[in-house]
Amino acid sequence: MTLRPDARTINALPANSPATVALEHCNTSLGGIAFIRVVGDFSATKKKADFNVIQLIDQIDGFVSGEPLLRHPLSIKNLLDSFGKRAPATQMEFIKLLPPDLRKTFFDQASDQIQIYIRTQDLGTAAYTPVFRRLNRKLLDLEQATPGLNLELTGIPITSAQDVTLIVYDLVASLGTASLVILIVMICFYRSWRIGIVTLIPNLLPLALTGTLLVATGQNLAIVSVCALAVCIGIAVDDSIHFLTRFRQELESGSDVDAAIRATFFG
Repeated sequence: MTLRPDARTINALPANSPATVALEHCNTSLGGIAFIRVVGDFSATKKKADFNVIQLIDQIDGFVSGEPLLRHPLSIKNLLDSFGKRAPATQMEFIKLLPPDLRKTFFDQASDQIQIYIRTQDLGTAAYTPVFRRLNRKLLDLEQATPGLNLELTGIPITSAQDVTLIVYDLVASLGTASLVILIVMICFYRSWRIGIVTLIPNLLPLALTGTLLVATGQNLAIVSVCALAVCIGIAVDDSIHFLTRFRQELESGSDVDAAIRATFFG
């Protein structure tokens, strides 16, 4: 098991508040309130006149139906289905019956583009990142099978997942850098490699214990968790400096090692 970057909107809301209850209800009843989009551009296809938009949407809907966390894809096909389901070859004949603004939202005939809106629940970045990767991989395969077709997966949940992952990994990298800088400072301050290396154990122990606890409880690495780890290492370093300074003072005053340790802890 590993810790993965994670973020959920519901974690920023008060527990059992009306907003939290409403968001949970939308997750279970509506499939979520956030949308991702599949944007398809077939303007560069060789046989554009013969290109069947409905069949393309059917293929993408098939990809979505294979992912339980993705719900209710909405496209021009769903609007045309309201006139009665027909064969894909004839279904586009009814597109002129739709209001222009509504039609253009899902199918822009001037630029040969389609958009499919897909609902996502507020289950966190860690849950959806693998889903987005699988769907994007299938879209790439469909692109390669259809020369000239360009498919793009976009939307706020996707950009948020990318941003959260970048922020969390940057914070983790900063923790590693801080640990290295602290080691160098301790070695220089106490003029001893041995003391510097010994201080690594109490300084990194809170990080190791916290990470182990997160893994054991099935949690992921949220931004607040990484910030808490930064606070942990700051407190640990502060305690290490106080302990070592007092310990050396007790030794210099003539106390033996055991007495110096007792005085440092309880003095």
